[in-house]
Amino acid sequence: MNRITLFFVFLFLGTVFPAAAQDTILRRILSPAQLQEDMALFRLAIEERHPGVDRYRKPGTFAHTADAASAQLNKPMNVRDFYQLLAPIVDTLDCGHSELALPKTYSKYLQQKAKQLPFRFQLNDTGLFVRVSYAGDSVQLMNMRVEKINGYNVDSLAQSWNAHMTS
Repeated sequence: MNRITLFFVFLFLGTVFPAAAQDTILRRILSPAQLQEDMALFRLAIEERHPGVDRYRKPGTFAHTADAASAQLNKPMNVRDFYQLLAPIVDTLDCGHSELALPKTYSKYLQQKAKQLPFRFQLNDTGLFVRVSYAGDSVQLMNMRVEKINGYNVDSLAQSWNAHMTS
């Protein structure tokens, strides 16, 4: 059974962060030249240091995904959008040792200001389940299956989350 354990302290759907409250790094717009330079460095670092970019996927998957992302760097982009573009590249590695870390300023902002879900979830191929509740008696909610969050079906949310998560 393929299991992914997720700790949702916040719901990263883009609407959680009001622009006026964001730190300067979150509002910073990168030019296409800056994005392309960062992408080249990002890709070089992975290709030089990762022991097997095509070890767990069809050969060429990493290069194809990185090329497709690079082709989208033709317009200015904020840091968050750039990281959302990088996440699928890291995901192609299918390596539990590789992850895409947000800038410290961004992470600190999320920890201090973002709206938080009061649960720890586990998502596996049979559904989304509450593992811990920070809002009361965890025992009553333990292993409860989650069907919807704020009116959204878990399946549609999981697809959205997967687009922004790395392996």
